[in-house]
Amino acid sequence: MDTLPIHDWVLSPTIASLEIAPRIAIDRLRRQGWRGVQLDARAVGTTPRELGESARRDLLSLLRRGNQLLTGLDCWIPDHGWKSSQTVHQAIDVMRSAIDLAGDLGRCAVSTILPAADEVDGGVLEAVFSHASSQGVRIADHRIDPVMVDAAHGAGIDPAAYLSAGSDPVRAIGAVENRLACVRLTDLDEAGHRMLPGTGTKGRLDLVAYKVAIVLRGWSGGVVVDLRRLPEPASALPGVWAAWNAADASPGDW
Repeated sequence: MDTLPIHDWVLSPTIASLEIAPRIAIDRLRRQGWRGVQLDARAVGTTPRELGESARRDLLSLLRRGNQLLTGLDCWIPDHGWKSSQTVHQAIDVMRSAIDLAGDLGRCAVSTILPAADEVDGGVLEAVFSHASSQGVRIADHRIDPVMVDAAHGAGIDPAAYLSAGSDPVRAIGAVENRLACVRLTDLDEAGHRMLPGTGTKGRLDLVAYKVAIVLRGWSGGVVVDLRRLPEPASALPGVWAAWNAADASPGDW
């Protein structure tokens, strides 16, 4: 049977979810064969404040020695943080610091959920995007069907979030055109709980169709294995890898 074109996939777990020291997590994932990692700019050990100039160089060196790709940084800010006059400036500062860190770590994308343009003062998003542009960093906005408002404004696709909202993540991959900035691998079980493909529980995501959509979009930036809010994230990893590799498609699926 013909299958998807050969693709040098990089699967990239979110290491903050493993709740061990970042360097230990990176090394452990390398030894297990994982070729990418996704960091969290708000997690202990990988915040901009903790990673000074020397530590950033050391982190890049560690990844390069292990032939691993840093696919991006997560910087999740609560929605109310953007909309309260008491916290919006702090939210902007947090994003700017994460953008600076991303710039120093190879200009990887920063994943977050931004407010819609009509929900905040116009200067809020302008401050984020102008700083991202100055650092050559793309923002991966994980809002459902975000409206792009700036050249630095990219889209992040989290299937579980789309499925929870009653939207189609496969369609979303096709709809963002050249704005795709982060692709995640997640799913929902029949009860609506976050899960990962390959964990033994039937999910809602059509993994073959999702993988085909990613290929057709020409995406080559790695696929983030999002371990957030899973009860036993480390134990889910072997099954994810197997499920992803098994999700091939015949020409009739294209």
